[in-house]
Amino acid sequence: MIMNTLNMILDFNNFAMRSLHTCQFMEPDVKIKNFDTKKECDILVRKITTDICRVIRTFTPNRVIISCDSKQPWRKDLYKDIDGMEYKGTREKDEEKNWNNIFSALDDLREIFKKNGFIVTYIDRTEADDITTMWKEYLFDKGEDVVLVSSDMDWVQLVGVHNNNVCVCYNPIINNKGRKRLYYSQEVQDWIDKDEKPDIFFNNYNQTRKILKGVQQIDPKISIEMIDPDRVLLNKIMAGDLSDNVPSFFHYYRNGRKQNVTELKAKHVFEALHINNVDDLIAANSKMLLKDALEKEMKRDIDVDFQERLLRQRKLVELKSDMFPEDIVKKFASVALDTVDECTVNTASVKMEDVLSGTKYIEPEDVRKQGKLNSIFDDINSLSKFSSNSKALFE
Repeated sequence: MIMNTLNMILDFNNFAMRSLHTCQFMEPDVKIKNFDTKKECDILVRKITTDICRVIRTFTPNRVIISCDSKQPWRKDLYKDIDGMEYKGTREKDEEKNWNNIFSALDDLREIFKKNGFIVTYIDRTEADDITTMWKEYLFDKGEDVVLVSSDMDWVQLVGVHNNNVCVCYNPIINNKGRKRLYYSQEVQDWIDKDEKPDIFFNNYNQTRKILKGVQQIDPKISIEMIDPDRVLLNKIMAGDLSDNVPSFFHYYRNGRKQNVTELKAKHVFEALHINNVDDLIAANSKMLLKDALEKEMKRDIDVDFQERLLRQRKLVELKSDMFPEDIVKKFASVALDTVDECTVNTASVKMEDVLSGTKYIEPEDVRKQGKLNSIFDDINSLSKFSSNSKALFE
């Protein structure tokens, strides 16, 4: 029987920051304040590991890849000519927390995952978004399937189908309706619904299709959410992204208030020019149609270089290796791809206590208290102390 390969790519920093803001309310025997103590950092590491293992067991992929953020991403350099703005500058850092302890624990955890057979990818000046994009492109070229795991909505633009291989995105954070979200595009849904009867040798049997069809039985809290990845990207290019402090394509001031290209205004432009994807947007710009339509929508002349501005916006938000610096793409090819066959995780039974066994982050009594280490994904919205401001930082 020839079976396809399913890869899971996890957003390490997204898991870490979610856990950071929730684990302090979920351990009844310890009052976490600033992560000043070993005990507090132990809980953080166990929380992250517990939730990563739970997601892995839900999908049982053949390969697990963990994408990590670097501290100085290359996109910050693009802001030198954008007055008064800084990439992700809206994200405030809680100065009361002991970040040295936190980052040290996260560094340790990455190494622990490596020793346990996970593929962990960290590249200087590169965000997890970029690493995930390059992995997805590489795995699609190999004819393999991908499930992304992150609550970062930037990732949903990667959802789609290519040469009969599929990519979906899973957000395990429960929303206010008590649901976790698994994002499909229409072409993904069509791919899943396709009725392919295996031949007598099961050469065309598709394990990924079986897993995706059965995932809601494994976890009834998962809901399927339909999205248009092309429209997600188009909106970010034209309207910007407030969560990452990405500016809109154009703005001006009226009565002292900043007026941006909003998603609604962008929608009017897209509809007027029949723009459905980035290629359509580029074509409209080359014919000077984009400038005319946007000036009409904004009700004013726009004196900017549209070609240059469009390229800037795409570099800031588009997850495609063609948009990344060449040296980063080369480094990924020379470093990350050497690890592609190194994953040895037993994804059907991986557990926190096994991953952390023998490390300083777990002791025998911690294993006995495993029942108290509930998933942050089960309880995030029931925490009255978890502020809406904190949640917004990582949407």
